[in-house]
Amino acid sequence: MIREAQAKDFKGIEEILLNAKLPIAGIKKPNCKLFVLEAQQEIAAIIGYELYGDIAMLRSLAVVPSQQGRGRAKELFEFIFRHLKEKNIRDVYGLTLTIPEWLLKLGFNEIKRDDIAPELFASEELKGACPDSARAFTKSIS
Repeated sequence: MIREAQAKDFKGIEEILLNAKLPIAGIKKPNCKLFVLEAQQEIAAIIGYELYGDIAMLRSLAVVPSQQGRGRAKELFEFIFRHLKEKNIRDVYGLTLTIPEWLLKLGFNEIKRDDIAPELFASEELKGACPDSARAFTKSIS
């Protein structure tokens, strides 16, 4: 089951993100929405986004080690794309060091960081939470 993260989930979410070497800066900001995939009443995976008008910055995709290889990331991406489309989000962006090939398979296009929508530079991801070596991607979902 995938559901929106609740306050009681944040300690576990932070632990999962830190174990995955992903930034936690900004995850409690009002424009950041996180979703958890549960398996056996435990958080098995996380995905989120930061909303900036009609564009979004994907963030915080993490699958706990015991759940890897079970299609959890694919399930979360399918969910988040449906969710963002329902919210009339036009474009989605992402930064990654670890899954560039996967994003390309999902229909993302690699872009230069300079080509990221200017409003996204308010994101903690682009203020230093994500290293400059992370590759940038975008996908139209409208």
